[in-house]
Amino acid sequence: MGGEKPASAVPQTTKQGHRILALFLFLRPQIALQATVYVLLSVYLSGTLLPLLRAETLIAGLVVALTVAFGFVINDYVDCALDQATKPSRPLPSGAVTLGAARGLGLLTATLVLVGASFVSEPLRLIAWLNLGLTAAYSLWLKRTVLWGNLAIALLNSSLILFGALAGAGLSPLIWSIAGSTFSFSLAQELLYTVDDLVGDQQAGLVTTAVYCGAERTLWLFRLFLGVAAWLSLLPLLLGVGSPLYLLLLVPCTLLPIFLWVIPLTFRRSDTAISAACKALKRVRISSLLPLLFLRPFF
Repeated sequence: MGGEKPASAVPQTTKQGHRILALFLFLRPQIALQATVYVLLSVYLSGTLLPLLRAETLIAGLVVALTVAFGFVINDYVDCALDQATKPSRPLPSGAVTLGAARGLGLLTATLVLVGASFVSEPLRLIAWLNLGLTAAYSLWLKRTVLWGNLAIALLNSSLILFGALAGAGLSPLIWSIAGSTFSFSLAQELLYTVDDLVGDQQAGLVTTAVYCGAERTLWLFRLFLGVAAWLSLLPLLLGVGSPLYLLLLVPCTLLPIFLWVIPLTFRRSDTAISAACKALKRVRISSLLPLLFLRPFF
């Protein structure tokens, strides 16, 4: 019949859909969304919910999401050759996303960050531009250094708290305590990742913190900074801000998982246990958001 499409059109459409989905997943939207949640949460913790209704706040959240997406794109692009040997299932080495498409996405997301940041106030604009530069520097240089790359990621993650507060009612001792805890937690997580990637990094000739210091010393650093993060999570109570409900949720959502689940896994000294600790820490990072909701009244 004249109105029928050729049989080859269906597979071609399916392939196109798979490419679009691969490009979308390549941006790690779930991590970008999580970063935006951090920003919006810190807006709320800075004062009231009213700043969440402002257009500038929504633009600030979008800028953060795009910066995170850019970070994953440039990181995967730079690591493509390494991932072919150690992580062949990733989008670029598997062929799900082409190098040309990755370059295009990187340029697009970076441009959108620069443009979007021009619509927010001066402090936010400066932080957005600095974070974009630090994100690029991490993938291009800092990732392959001893501790500097880990510190860069910790700084980027903790800056989300300050960024959100500045989009809201401003900085306060409470915001600084949360940013400090986030910095320590993120630094610990990055140190653990270097241990998890130790074998692949050694084979590639990279000098990371775990390669330079060894797995055992790096794990002790990890435990130290994770312990500091746990202690700093109690600081709002000392500041007279945290409620009993905050403490009630902090114990099962943050403290107990850290000390009874994550840290004990790192003493088993096996690749499987370290990988399990990495996954457990990602879950704790998400569950630790719940107590923060009860640091301030909603209205």
